[in-house]
Amino acid sequence: MVNNTGDEQYNGNIAAVKWNTPEFGLKAYGYGYDNINRLERAKFAAGAALNTDVDKYSVENITYDANGNILTLGRHNTAAGFIDNLTMTYDGNQLKKTHDSGDLALGFYDGIDAEIEYHYDFNGNMDVDDNKGFVFAYNYLNLPKEIVGGNDTVRYIYDANGVKLSKELVQSGAISYTDCVGNFVYKDGDLDYISTSEGRITEPTAGTIQYEYFLKDHLGNVRTVFADGNEDGILADNEVLQETHYYPYGPVIGDLAIDRGADNKLKFSGKELQDDQLNGVKLSLYDFEARFKMDYIPYFTTIDPHAESYFSLTPYNYCAGNPLIFIDPDGKDLKFAEGERFWFKVKAVANLAAGWLTSSTQRKQINHLIKSDKVHTIKETSSFNRVVPETLGKYAAEKPVPNTNMPLDQITSDDNMADYKKQLTEWENGKTEHSPHSDGTGDGSTIYLNLSKGGKKDGESYITNTAHEFRHGMEIDLGIIDNSKIQGVDKVTYTDSQGKVRETDAYPSVAERHAISAQNNVARQINRFRSKRRKVKIMKNYYQQAD
Repeated sequence: MVNNTGDEQYNGNIAAVKWNTPEFGLKAYGYGYDNINRLERAKFAAGAALNTDVDKYSVENITYDANGNILTLGRHNTAAGFIDNLTMTYDGNQLKKTHDSGDLALGFYDGIDAEIEYHYDFNGNMDVDDNKGFVFAYNYLNLPKEIVGGNDTVRYIYDANGVKLSKELVQSGAISYTDCVGNFVYKDGDLDYISTSEGRITEPTAGTIQYEYFLKDHLGNVRTVFADGNEDGILADNEVLQETHYYPYGPVIGDLAIDRGADNKLKFSGKELQDDQLNGVKLSLYDFEARFKMDYIPYFTTIDPHAESYFSLTPYNYCAGNPLIFIDPDGKDLKFAEGERFWFKVKAVANLAAGWLTSSTQRKQINHLIKSDKVHTIKETSSFNRVVPETLGKYAAEKPVPNTNMPLDQITSDDNMADYKKQLTEWENGKTEHSPHSDGTGDGSTIYLNLSKGGKKDGESYITNTAHEFRHGMEIDLGIIDNSKIQGVDKVTYTDSQGKVRETDAYPSVAERHAISAQNNVARQINRFRSKRRKVKIMKNYYQQAD
């Protein structure tokens, strides 16, 4: 399949995707990337041998500037014809103009041809879209509270956390309302549907409840909506209520879409498509909670609230140019697509970190670690990211344990803890007599990564923090970690791999840390015992009083 549609990928990028449905048969996309792993093309093919409809819905010529702003994008609806053939120009990171030389009747709505077609307020929010003739107003959370097109208007109301509560649509003087109360959605006062973890519950006819189920791909895109209407356990063709397939970055492939009355708006990435018409022009915006994304252009209309975590990216970008492995669940942070294997994530993050989210010095460090002949093991952790030299880790199983075969009040005695600390010190001295991670010899390491919450500091992205941990791994590999960092001294001065002299508060020695940990554990046992004893005493007194 890859040979027919795309290029082999060995670095975590998705090479190809294929899908098969009774309605449309076998389809596939094969993907190509630029040198820094941004999606460059998507080649379409169909049929069992993937040799029919070649390029019919392909996407090509996706180019970017250094900040990740998309400069050009070509989207096919026939092998030779373009539904969209877009060229974007920017003022800094702000989209200034979009020109479409494709089919103007389909896809992107190119309403005017002007030097400046988009305007922004002082917060960086797009407040005028001249192509569509829309004017936006925003609330204090930079969420759109009103969009005006001609004489038509849509208004949104949110709670203090930015959760959408209601929508008011005014079209040609007629007003309609949509209200959201938790999972319950009402239209003009009547219950429309109830959201569930697997889809939604609707009432297609009065008094008839229908359970609708969503089939999603790995990105969370809703591909199929179905309901077993007659409850016979067999899915008939007319029970497939909606089927939707997507171009990369989100637009629906119109020829590969059916809707048998489902009218489900939760589509790309599972987000709600705002497709109301104002003055005859569709909004074509996806609600990503913290901000809105344009449908036919991979571009948000407002700045990323967490832009400081992605300083090398335009704050208007979608998924760092790779919408096949990343998703943006809330409009704030990149996440890996659900269900991806940990090693896949590691490869992708390392690739991004080595490719373009770090300095040239850091790129060299990460590449050195990848090519090292020493063993560097990467493990997933639910705690914070950290790196442990192999020399330290391999002695962990041999560490002594405190003597607990005695009454509780003797376990924490000074003599017992002093004896335990002495054992730990002897163990520590023997273990650190030769420390290749700090004497220039070099050592392997275990790198513990949490790819869901990043670093220990607030605002650190997991990509930046992973690059940071890989740098420490490279310092261990070269043997330039000062061993005094691990011993109990007041201050540590050392030179890192970037040539900077650093001074840091020293850690307690390993022996001291284990002794402290043992004391804390024993103290917790004693407290639990005393707490239980107090409870018994209190209950005894209570019943004595009752008698």
